[in-house]
This record gives sequence, C-alpha cells and structure tokens, in this order.
Amino acid sequence: MNILITGANGFIGKNLTLQLKERKEFKIFSYVKESAEKELSQFISEVDFIFHLAGVNRPKETLEFKKVNTDLTESICSLLKEKIKKHLFFFRLRFRRHWTTNMVKVN
Repeated sequence: MNILITGANGFIGKNLTLQLKERKEFKIFSYVKESAEKELSQFISEVDFIFHLAGVNRPKETLEFKKVNTDLTESICSLLKEKIKKHLFFFRLRFRRHWTTNMVKVN
C-alpha cells in the first residue's frame, strides 16, 4: 500500500513515518514544506491513503496560515477529483474554527 504523509517533518508526521516505514507492506511518500508543488500531483497519482498532517498553528503572518491550512488542502482535494481511485482515505487533523462560504464539495 502506498501512503502519502503531508507534514512528514512535524511531530506527528515524523513519528508516523518512522512507524510505517518499519512495516514492509507500506511505501511512504513524504510531502514537506520544502517539497515542490508538482510532487504533490505525482504522489497523489500513486497513493492509496493520505495522512494530511501539514498545518500551521501559530503563523508568523496571516498568509502563511491560509497557504498551508487552506490552500494546500484545496489543492489536495482538486487533485483527488482529477485522479480519484476507487477507494482513497483522506485525513486532516485540524480545521478552521470559522467556516467560509468557499467550501470544496467532494462527492
């Protein structure tokens, strides 16, 4: 099974990556802050499962919060729509407190 972990350098992501790499049946793809955007599309084409752990809790500026917590999640959802497989699990640990009207509808 191929697994994508966003935020793989964070506390949870790092520990999850270490645990899953010990199991031979998993191939792990790590998407971190320094990753190129084109890697995300490639990874999503190849994975069966996503742990979306990337997030900023205390941003230095408002745009950083939006870029990581909102834009990255929207990019992943858009790519999933394009490349959807029969079964794909997608997890996000934290959501915004205040919902916006620009929600992404996933069927």
